[in-house]
Amino acid sequence: MLVVGVVLALVLGFGFWVVREVRARVAAVAAAEASASATARVGDDIEVCGIVDAGVLENLLGWQIRAFVMSAGGDLYPLHCEVVSFAPRHKEVITFKVSVRVSPVINESSGWSSFEEIVSRPDASPLVVEGLEGRGVTLRDDNGAPAVVWEYPNGLYASVRFRATKDLSDPEVDAQTAVIVAVFKEVAQALAETKDGPSVAVTGYPD
Repeated sequence: MLVVGVVLALVLGFGFWVVREVRARVAAVAAAEASASATARVGDDIEVCGIVDAGVLENLLGWQIRAFVMSAGGDLYPLHCEVVSFAPRHKEVITFKVSVRVSPVINESSGWSSFEEIVSRPDASPLVVEGLEGRGVTLRDDNGAPAVVWEYPNGLYASVRFRATKDLSDPEVDAQTAVIVAVFKEVAQALAETKDGPSVAVTGYPD
C-alpha cells in the first residue's frame, strides 16, 4: 500500500506540474501577444527561444512572427517554445519541444513510451538529416498536425510541429510537413544542445 501511495503521489504531482506549466505558458503567450504591436513583427536579429534568428525562421515559415514564449532548463523539458504569427484568420503557431522522454514531445497526455511505438505508426515516415546523429520521423501528432520527431544519441527527444487550428486537407498536410522538415533541419543542432543551456523560467517576447 505504501508503494501504491507513493506512486499515486508522484503521478498526481506530475499532473499538477503539467497543468501549472501549461497555464504558465498560456498566460505568457497571452501577455506577449498583448505587448506586441498590432502590426510590428519581431525583429530579424532577435533570437527566437535561443535557437534561431527570427528572420531566418520567418523565411522558412512564410509568415511573420508576432510573439514567442519559452522555458528552458527543466528536468523534463530542456526546452519548450511556442512561436505565434499574426492572425488575420487562422493564427499560426509552431511549437519546439525537447524532452528527456519521448511522450511529451508530441503531447503531454500521449501514452507512447518508446520511439519504436512512434516509428511503427502507420502515418510515420522515416526522416534522414545529413550530418545529424540519431533518427527521426515525420507524422501527424495526436491533434492531427504535421510534426517531426527526432531521437538524439544523448537521450533527448525533440519535436517541431504546427498546432492544429483547423482541419487540414492532404495537400495542406504535405505542404506543412515540408515546412516543418525545413525548419527542423535549421534548428536540429541547436535543439540537441539545449540540455546544457541555462535555465529560463516561462517568459515571452515581447514581455
